[in-house]
Amino acid sequence: MKKIAQVLYSGLGGHGTVAFSLVDGFANKGLKNYLIFYGIEKINKDYIEQMELNTKVESYFGIQKKTKSGIKEWLQYYKCLKKIKPDIILLHSNQLILVSFIYSLFNKTKIITVEHDAIAVRTKTKWIISNLNAIFANKIVVLSESYKNHIKNNLWFKKLLKKYIIIPNGINTSKYKQKEVYFPTDKITIFMASRMNKLRDHKTLIEAVKLAYTKNKNIQLRIAGDGDTLLSLQKKYSQLPFVQFLGNINETKIIKELHLADIYIHATFAETFSTAILQAMSCALPIVVSDIEGTNHMISYEKNGLYFENENVLALQNKISILLNDKKLALELGKQAREDVIKKYNTKLITQKYLKLF
Repeated sequence: MKKIAQVLYSGLGGHGTVAFSLVDGFANKGLKNYLIFYGIEKINKDYIEQMELNTKVESYFGIQKKTKSGIKEWLQYYKCLKKIKPDIILLHSNQLILVSFIYSLFNKTKIITVEHDAIAVRTKTKWIISNLNAIFANKIVVLSESYKNHIKNNLWFKKLLKKYIIIPNGINTSKYKQKEVYFPTDKITIFMASRMNKLRDHKTLIEAVKLAYTKNKNIQLRIAGDGDTLLSLQKKYSQLPFVQFLGNINETKIIKELHLADIYIHATFAETFSTAILQAMSCALPIVVSDIEGTNHMISYEKNGLYFENENVLALQNKISILLNDKKLALELGKQAREDVIKKYNTKLITQKYLKLF
C-alpha cells in the first residue's frame, strides 16, 4: 500500500481544507495518509480535532518554526520523512522543497507541489522558491489557467512549464450541503469567513453593511476568522449593533454559519482559489465577491454570483440591495453556484485528478 505525506501550514487556512478533503479520497483508493504541519504557529486545534476523528489519517507530525535560519526545523522534517517513508510527498508548503528533494535522492519518492500563494502578493523570495519547485519537483499543481500564465512569465527555464498541471481546489459537497431555508424571517444575515489580515477588505464589507443597515435595521453581519487585523477591526467596529466578530471557528461551526446566512460576501484584495467561496457555493448561498483575478474565475457575474469593485463601499451596498430586493435572483444564483461546484469542484472529481497525476 503506497504512502502519501501531505505537508501543509500549521495555521488555519484554505490549504488545510484542501488537504483534508483529499484524505478520504486517497484512502478509498488504497493510499495511506500522513500529514506534516510546518510553520511559525502550533498545529491548529481544529486540525487536531479532525485528525483524531478521522481514522483514515495514519499519523501526523507538527514542526513549529522557531529558529531564524530554519535549519533545525528542516532536520526535523527530514526525520519525519524517514519515519514515514512516503512514496509521494504532496507539498502544500513549498518552502520545504529542497529538503524534500534531498530525501527523494535516496528514496524513490515522487514530489508534487501545490502553488497556493496569491499572485498579487508574490515577493521576489516567493518567486525564487517557485522556480526551485519547478526545478526539483516532479509535478507542480496550479489552481487556474491565469495562474499558470503568471508562472510562465516568471520561470527561469521555460521548458519546465510542462511540469505544471491545472487542478482547482475541491470541496466535499456532501458535507457542505445545500441550505434548506432561505430568508426565513425579516432578519437578514450576511456572512464572511477568512483569515483576518491585510489581504482581506473587511473595512469595505463593514462600511457597506453599515449603509445597508441605515435602510434596514434587520440586517446583521457575522465575520469568522482570526489574524493580525482582528483586534484593530474589533476596536473600530465592535460597538456597531449589527456586527459580530466570531473569531476562529471550526469546520462544523462554519457549516452552521453558512446555513444560517442569507448572503455570503468575500471582500478581498488577493486570492488564488478561495475554499471559503467554494464552501459558500456548495451551500447554495447567493455570493458577492471582490472583482479580482483570484475570484472572477470562480464567479460568473449574474450567473452564479455577483462582484463589486474593490474598496467601493457604494458598489457593494448596491449588490446587497439587489439581492435583498430580488429574492428570486438570489435563489437562482445560489442554485447555480452549487451546480457549478458539483460539476467542476467536487472532492471526488478533484481526487481523481490527483490520483491520475500520481
